[in-house]
Amino acid sequence: MMEERATIGKRLTLTTGCGKMRMLVYFYKDTGEIDCTYIEPSQSASCANCMTGLSRMMSLAIKKGATIDEICDQLNSCGICPVYAVARASGDIPVSQGGSCPLAFAIALKQAYEGFKEGLKNEQRTEARNRYTRPDQNL
Repeated sequence: MMEERATIGKRLTLTTGCGKMRMLVYFYKDTGEIDCTYIEPSQSASCANCMTGLSRMMSLAIKKGATIDEICDQLNSCGICPVYAVARASGDIPVSQGGSCPLAFAIALKQAYEGFKEGLKNEQRTEARNRYTRPDQNL
């Protein structure tokens, strides 16, 4: 039987050429490594099934041991989406970084991962400082 590991989720909202999408990234609390990702496409997204498939493939890659850099490298090679480019050029809505949904997901995934790992390091440093007491404090 597999041991259950505690996870914590981070919800990211991205504005793409297809509208708002939510990306959920779940991290293991003990290591800060990513457990899985989910992408919730907007109702207006013309490629909602594609985004769901992409989300599942990202999670599978993580579970099979792919690094965040490897996943982001693949997403970054997808190129520019015309709908995304038009949305950015029109200036009507402030779209997320990137030139397509996969590029935006790569940027958000990398930022979430680095932010969570940094937060975990800071938490561990604080716990270590709190455990340390100087000999003269025990008097």
